Amino acid sequence: MDSSYVSVFCIIHVKKYKAHKINQIPKMSTKNKIKMAEEKYKILTSLLPEIIIEIDTNERLTFVNLRAIEIFEYGSDFYINNLRFIELISKEDRKRCAENLQKTIDGKDIPEIEYIAITKSGRKFPISLYATRNYVNNKFTGLSIIMFDKTVQKSAEQKVLSYEENITFLSNSALKFLTFSSDDDIFIFIGKSLAKFTSKSIVVVFSYDQTCNTSNIRYISSEIFSYIDDLINILGKPPEDFIIELPSKFKDKYLSGKTLKRLDNGLRNAVDDNKLMEKADQIQKLLRVDHFYSMGMVRDGKLYGGLLIGTKHKTKPVATQTIETFIYQAGIALHRKQIDNELVKAKIVAEESDRLKSAFLANMSHEVRTPLNGILGLAQVLLKSEKIDSNIRNDVKMIVESGSSLLALIEDIMDVSKIEARQMKIKYKPFHLNFLMDQLYSIFISHPFYVQKNANQQNIILKYDKPFENITIMSDPDRLQQIFVNLISNSLKFTKKGFVHFGYTIEKQEIIFYVKDSGIGIPKDKTEKVFERFTQLDNTLARKFSGSGLGLAISRGLTVLLEGRIWCESILGKGSNFFFTIPYHPTTMLEDTDAPQKKKPIEFNWSNYTVLIVEDDTINYKVIEAMLRNSKINIIHVDNGVKAIEQVRNNPQIDLVLMDVHLPEMSGLEATTKIKEVNNTLPIIAQTANAMSDDKDRCIDAGCADYISKPINMNELFVKISKFLHDQ
Repeated sequence: MDSSYVSVFCIIHVKKYKAHKINQIPKMSTKNKIKMAEEKYKILTSLLPEIIIEIDTNERLTFVNLRAIEIFEYGSDFYINNLRFIELISKEDRKRCAENLQKTIDGKDIPEIEYIAITKSGRKFPISLYATRNYVNNKFTGLSIIMFDKTVQKSAEQKVLSYEENITFLSNSALKFLTFSSDDDIFIFIGKSLAKFTSKSIVVVFSYDQTCNTSNIRYISSEIFSYIDDLINILGKPPEDFIIELPSKFKDKYLSGKTLKRLDNGLRNAVDDNKLMEKADQIQKLLRVDHFYSMGMVRDGKLYGGLLIGTKHKTKPVATQTIETFIYQAGIALHRKQIDNELVKAKIVAEESDRLKSAFLANMSHEVRTPLNGILGLAQVLLKSEKIDSNIRNDVKMIVESGSSLLALIEDIMDVSKIEARQMKIKYKPFHLNFLMDQLYSIFISHPFYVQKNANQQNIILKYDKPFENITIMSDPDRLQQIFVNLISNSLKFTKKGFVHFGYTIEKQEIIFYVKDSGIGIPKDKTEKVFERFTQLDNTLARKFSGSGLGLAISRGLTVLLEGRIWCESILGKGSNFFFTIPYHPTTMLEDTDAPQKKKPIEFNWSNYTVLIVEDDTINYKVIEAMLRNSKINIIHVDNGVKAIEQVRNNPQIDLVLMDVHLPEMSGLEATTKIKEVNNTLPIIAQTANAMSDDKDRCIDAGCADYISKPINMNELFVKISKFLHDQ
């Protein structure tokens, strides 16, 4: 038996009889004593708050206390109707209860068990039940049953359970909001989720457009579906197509806060037009809604949407705090989605801007390099001729030198533009670091600028260091060479005599490159400024040294792209030391193309070969034709990609194709792809005036075997062709 019952029974017993002495109780027969004890027991149990019931061996009620009479609502019918105990248990639990009572009757000890009881009016409530066997003169007479009403306890437990469920729901919804790719998904999720808390209510979720102060229905609950035809008749269109302006009073009073608020005048509060008010009244009457509650989805003072809950029978929405928190989450989610959308739009604009920049740079490169190709190309051809005298040859040399200077300036401007537009690409690959040093030395030891300075002035010693053998690293050798060329050129320019010394050291995870000279030096306060665009130490009209002031700016930009840093240490009048770093990534991989190659001869006899030149610009064709004239190669010329494909199809004797990329009717890259379908082994060398960083990649991807940029260097062209044609 439950301890609470025992304790109450004992307390009552002690309080009522503590003043009596045992010798004051009158003597009576055993039978009378038993009868008197039973009466006292029934009086005491009638006063207990628990339900006390006794049943006979047929499970008929023989005794019920006042609490049982009160809670089960039977009154005297308990005895008149000759009720069986099992009728006090709800149908779903009767079989289980009957089985356990039988086990108690059979002498088994059954613990306290919970069931659902039922009153005369049909009201159900939870109980826990404990039964014991009764005996009179050692004869089994039935059961004593004590029942505890668990309604309050279960209600408290349900509140705890509901609280835990709501916390779980809010936690899951906060995460779910992060996964949606569009605001449509968010509004639908809001509507479907609220159905859990508003199963007997009508739910409408709407969005709000801040730019035009209009709302649009995004979700309606299934309870409205049966009225949809009538709604369309009232509105003149489907609800989701109905757009209205929201009155300021409605937004300020009902949508700006963080709680659900009841609309004083129903749907009328959501409109301010008389005709719309009539429609609102008709809709509210049609849906048989007594009250509407509303709350806005707000974040940082901005309204993104709202909620309408319509209730019947003048009831209020359940779990209002959970709904309010959920709608607050929705406001945050919609705010985040708007930011995401704005970022996507900004990204699209930025990408379009980058695309336009790339197109502009490519177009400018093409437009400038094309005429330069004619100038420098024909000048190179003239220099090869033996029919011009020395004076004309010197003049042509000046044309080539001036054209090369102009080309270098254009390339510097393009590089600065590409770095600023983030169009400069870094292409990592393995290469021999010492081979790069050898290449740099070879470039400058025979460079006209170096040779001329040594001819006119005292000798400038050019030297370099290779402190380690067989160093293979992963980086971009072309960009490293470009940085070195800029720095060494600068040193040679500003050094009258002494030395220019370059090389590298390796410290921890960093390669430190350097270029040192004994030149004029740089004032200490300007060692940072020299890396800015168009900056020169001497900006006067009488300056001694020429240059655009872009080389060091480009070097700094390239160093940053290579994840390094660059700086200068200098003493005015004694020289400058330039340093730059890159991460040290040693590797054992090495492509054959990075191994040193022997110089190839520049005079060839290709009389047994045929080349197809695909070039739409007449001058550019004339330049290439003039360059190849002494090689005696057979030339076929077409001016567009379609004709090129036809020539390859009809002339199997073609051994090589020089393909211009920019062509009418069909681009050179598209023509290359189609030619490869006709003859997959035919080598194609792309020639283009774009010279952007990714042009070579696109040409190779299209099927070209090699690539040459305009203005075409005659020696470079011959070296590339000689890879595919053998000298006769």
